Amino acid sequence: MQPLTEQNPWWEKKEAIEQNIKIQEYNNAKLKYKIRYFPLKRKQIYVLRGPRQIGKTTTIMLNIQGLIKDEINPKSIFYYSCDLIKSQEELLKLITDYLDFSASYDLDKKYIFLDEVTTVTDWADVVKHLKNIGKLEDCSIVITGSNSLDLKKGSDRLPGRGIEGNEHFIMPLLFSDYLTLFGLEKKSIDLGKFEKKQLTNLFLGFEEKQKLFRKYILSGGLLKIINRFEEIKSIDNLSYETYIRWIEGDIAKIKKNPATAKQICQGILLKMGSQLTLHSFAKEMEIPAHSTISDYLELLEELFLIKTLNFKDLNKDIYIYRKPRKVYFRDPFYVSLVNYWIGKETKINSAETESKIVEGIVFEQLCRSFREVSYYSDKKGEIDFIVKIGNKNFPIEVKWKEKVSDSEIYRLNKFKRGLIISKKTFKVINDNYAIIPAALFCGCSLER
Repeated sequence: MQPLTEQNPWWEKKEAIEQNIKIQEYNNAKLKYKIRYFPLKRKQIYVLRGPRQIGKTTTIMLNIQGLIKDEINPKSIFYYSCDLIKSQEELLKLITDYLDFSASYDLDKKYIFLDEVTTVTDWADVVKHLKNIGKLEDCSIVITGSNSLDLKKGSDRLPGRGIEGNEHFIMPLLFSDYLTLFGLEKKSIDLGKFEKKQLTNLFLGFEEKQKLFRKYILSGGLLKIINRFEEIKSIDNLSYETYIRWIEGDIAKIKKNPATAKQICQGILLKMGSQLTLHSFAKEMEIPAHSTISDYLELLEELFLIKTLNFKDLNKDIYIYRKPRKVYFRDPFYVSLVNYWIGKETKINSAETESKIVEGIVFEQLCRSFREVSYYSDKKGEIDFIVKIGNKNFPIEVKWKEKVSDSEIYRLNKFKRGLIISKKTFKVINDNYAIIPAALFCGCSLER
């Protein structure tokens, strides 16, 4: 039992959880966000997905700390980091050894945390087998892994076994969450109707939010990077190298070529927010097959690095996937990371790059607030984003420039309402149209 007790020191002394390195790092961080606690119901399997270094292990340890503080018997809490386990047989023996050990105690319920389980090939078959033979009836299971692709495929093979509705995503902080790190209140905005009084109240504290938004454009929403940025006022090479090793490692694990992924990321950086087709993109990046582009875009999306925006036919209310798509990085940090990866000096403050980063920030916020986000384009021009409010399409344009005039609303007249997101301009034109600075819009939770 020695290997098990090494990773579960609270079995011998419950106070040992306080010495866990992840708990200490969390406690010592200057800026920290409230960690999510899970209900951990009996017979349920919980899957935590998200990019590397996002805090999945920290989330597990804080949940374990919470259970111990709630006077749960420490021996009913089993944690194991599966980094060194390579086979199904090893994983099966590990879980069986704990279940045999726990049988010696009068435990009403057991909590099993399997961290980095994606290092085990076909790990889901082990959990499925134990579930099928009734070994996990009194257990709550939490599973994480850094290889999000493998974790998704594995969890997809567990339908009907207590996993439905229990897949949770831990993602970089939105700007609205970032503001709370600095003691600012997260406000809300109703896109269904622009009330002048409500929107005017948003303008309070604009200068402070604008300064923080400028920092967010540089650091993004990963807590480790945010804290490092606050400490040294920049992002150091070690931070970049850590994340690059993650990207290259996860890509190599699934027998894809990191060099090809790097080449495609470079292309995304150049075409960020612009319409592109797979054929034209493949030709421009000198990649022989457009199917390769498709495969790697899917890979990068599953690694939570990018997100694709598709065209929607508003008359038929359907996506047209043969139309050009647009691609954005899911966090501002990933833009400078790719810049570093491809060997260029980071130039985030260039006007064009900054504008595209802001578009990406807006896109990510919309994706987390609405089930569907698309773009629209016709002979008259392009609308950056379309979301559904009720049964009606709502257009959103990003104009990251010093001054936005009322006349620019004309592109939205087709929809009889809409929003322009600006750099500084703030104006409520009427109940249906408004111009709002990005720092204010992105600093809110969205109502619909």
